[in-house]
Amino acid sequence: METIGIIVAAGKGIRMGAGIRKQYMRLEGLPLLCHAVRAFDVCPEIHRILLVIPEEDAAYCREEILPCIPLKCPVTMVHGGTKRQESVYNALLTAGESVSLVAIHDGVRPLVHPRHIQKTLDCAASTGAAVLAVPATDTLKRIDDHFRVRETIDRKEVWIAQTPQSFRYPIIRDAHEKARQTGYTATDDAELVEQAGYPVKLVHGSRFNIKVTLAEDLIMAKVLFPLMESEDFPRFRRGCGGGV
Repeated sequence: METIGIIVAAGKGIRMGAGIRKQYMRLEGLPLLCHAVRAFDVCPEIHRILLVIPEEDAAYCREEILPCIPLKCPVTMVHGGTKRQESVYNALLTAGESVSLVAIHDGVRPLVHPRHIQKTLDCAASTGAAVLAVPATDTLKRIDDHFRVRETIDRKEVWIAQTPQSFRYPIIRDAHEKARQTGYTATDDAELVEQAGYPVKLVHGSRFNIKVTLAEDLIMAKVLFPLMESEDFPRFRRGCGGGV
């Protein structure tokens, strides 16, 4: 039985407003996506990687993304859908029945550590579903349509979900199938699993594992990158294993 990583990079990146898909924006000379793929490639639990991309970007990823990483795991490119949920489902169909565990990750989280990928997989193996997350530290406000505060939310029970989110394959496949049958749409895969009636366990992650969505997020990633350097996982820079 296999453990696979699904890296979702099929988004259009419209919130970034940079004229290029955000997964291809540069961090230390390489596209963000390269850093995410490498973290999965060096994780000892991962046997192969499914890279979900826009169909029209297949040639670019084949020529400019994959060659710049000294890959050990086989990588299969999967065409994404119009929404993230559809993109993940396409990857699950491609995965095949030999898969036991799946780790699903955002391609624009370049600072994920292989240790955290492994922690979610270990947890999913025993519990069925695991989500990397960090506790909320800011005061949380619920507002109305006019930005007026309706209430202050107790943050003690609130955690901020990240990726990877790892699952036993039959659980995540069943959750996606049920969502397609009912037309339910979620903002992450764990929500689909929750809706399908399965328990989900949180795994404490890192605040460095940011999602690059807005321009200021990329600035933050550039600041954090050198701080993430460690002996067990040296960070990837331009010139390591090929150029783009």
